[in-house]
Amino acid sequence: MTKIYSPRVVASENSAPGHPEVSVIVPAFDAEQFVKAAVTSALSQTMRSLEVIVIDDGSGDGTAQIIRDLAAKDRRVRPLFNTTRQGVSAARNTGLNAAKGNYIALLDADDAWIPNRLELMLRVMKNRGLDMLADQLEIIEFESGKWHGPAFNSSWMTTAREISVEDFLQRDWPGYHYTRNLGLMKPLVRRRNIEDAGLRFDERLSLGEDALFYVCLMLAGARLGLIPDALYLYSVRPNSLSSSPTPTMQLVAANAAMVSWLHNLPNRRKDASEIEYILRRRKGALLIQYLFWCLKTMRIKQGFGVAHLISINSYYSWSLKFILHRLWRLQERFGLPRLITKQL
Repeated sequence: MTKIYSPRVVASENSAPGHPEVSVIVPAFDAEQFVKAAVTSALSQTMRSLEVIVIDDGSGDGTAQIIRDLAAKDRRVRPLFNTTRQGVSAARNTGLNAAKGNYIALLDADDAWIPNRLELMLRVMKNRGLDMLADQLEIIEFESGKWHGPAFNSSWMTTAREISVEDFLQRDWPGYHYTRNLGLMKPLVRRRNIEDAGLRFDERLSLGEDALFYVCLMLAGARLGLIPDALYLYSVRPNSLSSSPTPTMQLVAANAAMVSWLHNLPNRRKDASEIEYILRRRKGALLIQYLFWCLKTMRIKQGFGVAHLISINSYYSWSLKFILHRLWRLQERFGLPRLITKQL
């Protein structure tokens, strides 16, 4: 059953006195090795008015007991338990349904925060009147603790700035190898915007659900800002250090859900035509990425199954970008004049 609802406008109330300022949502599955560190990083925030909702998603290890122990030591920890595994989107939705704070913060069970993250981000959000705020992610290798630097290309994350839904979509484009897609971000979000939009994570998806959630919020009118500070420590395994995830048709489905959301908004946006054009081009890029992955991994039948869905314009655009990227690499390798600049 899907949990991404059609756009709607509903009345929203502020949190009652005594309720936390921020609800931190931590889905956890077989996370006994690291969930304590994640939750502790949230409880150690300099901004103290928070609740940490930890959802054990049917774990088969000692995760549930660790969560109970954390709750026994700090009343701000709210443990929730799924008897069977539901998936990260369903676990987050469980957390959203239980949240009481004015703001929602997502924290993966194997990640962590810098201690002043929430304090700094709340200050920026309130000063600039933003509904969502994302920071730079610092990539850390899980086993070794080795730092791999920022997740996002820092050339355009030098100062605090607001970005449009068009900017977000173009910076969450498939196929980049020198920066991670912006959909990886973990923003602080005003809960009222989530509830007014009637939005939850799409439980049909295991990839692309984050970007879909953020785009739908922006289509519904939420203002998104970025800051260059790396306050979120994002854990990766050695085999996942590549910036590009394994392509799947779920990313195409997420893109189609964005189009559907755009069409079903109560009031048509002035930039709706431009957004739809970007989403149409993005679909072609996603299909090409999936096609070439199928061919590379010898999934020939699957590849031919999507080849006819790709437009001539998409093939042309991909070929042009491929050629320009190769030329850029040659000029960098041999010190040639910089006729081509690498851009997102």
